Amino acid sequence: MKTIPRNLIPLLFVAVSLVLAGRALAGDSLHQVCVGQVKIDKNSASSPDGTEKLAVLYDEQRAPDGKSRKVTLAMTYGDKTYAGTGTTDTLTAKVVLRNVSDANDVLFEGTVEGLKGAAGVKVVGNYITFDKKPHRIRTTLRGYDIPYRPASQDAKAGKTGEN
Repeated sequence: MKTIPRNLIPLLFVAVSLVLAGRALAGDSLHQVCVGQVKIDKNSASSPDGTEKLAVLYDEQRAPDGKSRKVTLAMTYGDKTYAGTGTTDTLTAKVVLRNVSDANDVLFEGTVEGLKGAAGVKVVGNYITFDKKPHRIRTTLRGYDIPYRPASQDAKAGKTGEN
């Protein structure tokens, strides 16, 4: 059995450290479900008590330019799915949630701010409910991490995403 020469041990240590650091940096994204309540106008057609529960899918990752962040929000309202994307150099991104089947149908227009420590998101803007009135909202939604595994890993594991 061969042994590693003593003069190569520091070089090997540095090489392993760089590989491990590269793997850590490659996970430069955040995937969460964020939930909470928002106060809207009382007597709204969608919420007689003036509150509504919100649950959004929040994804944040490095943008293609390598410097800024790409933020994606998605949620359902009634039987419709809404999604929107924004790019930012700060923690706050402008996002418009549009119906994925009808781009003229807007559910939310405003800003979303990722909270430090992956604690969730702060949402500020106009939220348009079933009554088609924009309600000005400002709320913090608590974040719950979603384990993320790239589709390439699913393919290696033989998973197709079908039930």
